[in-house]
Amino acid sequence: MSYAKIRATKELLELLPKKVIKSLRIIEGEELEIRSKREKKGSIRELRGLGKELWMGVEIERYVRGERKAWEENLRI
Repeated sequence: MSYAKIRATKELLELLPKKVIKSLRIIEGEELEIRSKREKKGSIRELRGLGKELWMGVEIERYVRGERKAWEENLRI
């Protein structure tokens, strides 16, 4: 998380909707602390197991043999 401190100037308050100013009780001249929650970059490890239901009931050795055979047949063309 990162944050910055800024002063609530008249110019800043003109940019904010009045509802925001009222709900946050922002007063001109006061110091505000702005916090930013950045999304954590994902890890490749989060993908582990993704799509495993697609392979349920598939005989892997048979599948790979079939793919190799198809590849070899395509190379002959």
